[in-house]
Amino acid sequence: MSVTNLAEAYELTGSPFFSWTLSGALALWVNASNPLLSGRLVTAKQVYVDSAPIFNPSFAGEVYQEVGHYLLDYAATLSFEHGSENTQVVQRGFFNAYQTLSTLLESATLDEQFSEVATDTGVYNASILFEGDYPVKLVYTAFATPITNPSVIPYKLVYAQNGSLSVGFHARYESLYAGQNYTQSVNESLLGAGGFSAILEVINQYGGSVVLSLETNYAQTTKTLIAAWFTDGQGTTEHFLAAAVSPNVTDSAGYYSTLSVNYAQAMF
Repeated sequence: MSVTNLAEAYELTGSPFFSWTLSGALALWVNASNPLLSGRLVTAKQVYVDSAPIFNPSFAGEVYQEVGHYLLDYAATLSFEHGSENTQVVQRGFFNAYQTLSTLLESATLDEQFSEVATDTGVYNASILFEGDYPVKLVYTAFATPITNPSVIPYKLVYAQNGSLSVGFHARYESLYAGQNYTQSVNESLLGAGGFSAILEVINQYGGSVVLSLETNYAQTTKTLIAAWFTDGQGTTEHFLAAAVSPNVTDSAGYYSTLSVNYAQAMF
């Protein structure tokens, strides 16, 4: 195996931290009464596609977009004296990045999805599934309005900033072995929203400034979590909700407005 293009990747990104993913299946068999006779690789497939960065101007500003996906597929057949075993591991992934930049607005939608499925059929049957995604969404606006002559330094201006950031984590794990089915799922989201306005004094030609007064300030962060664990269709669910606010300029530390955790027995 050879690894190439790492020097070019370092030149483009300035980062030395890159990794390779190797996918395969390791089958361990200890059964003297049914010895292994032969094995052969049936499938060995690797696909990686990346659109590379795409930049386009629009009425909302500069638009950056990049998408890509990968596929790793390995399958093998093992022949025993009494029967055979087919094993396969498939890994898939997809990412999407979409970002808009302007002097007043920045928005971004990012998502990464992945899945891995391992199956065995034949002398015995088993499977493992693990899949998930990490969505991120950002919206941010800011503007400044001079209230004294901007040609004379120092001068004063009103600065306002508002935005929101949403982060999610969704994952599912499922295994089936010896007739027993185990499932675990997690759906988690975090949303932060808020903004502030202030009177600034610009003190040099580079835009350096000091805060004269904080006029408004507000922030709210909300986190939700729904998780479940099931064995053969029976299990437990968890529901979590928390919200915290910082409502004004004097209450900068903020406080919890909502906090709840509930567990329940359930059937799948």
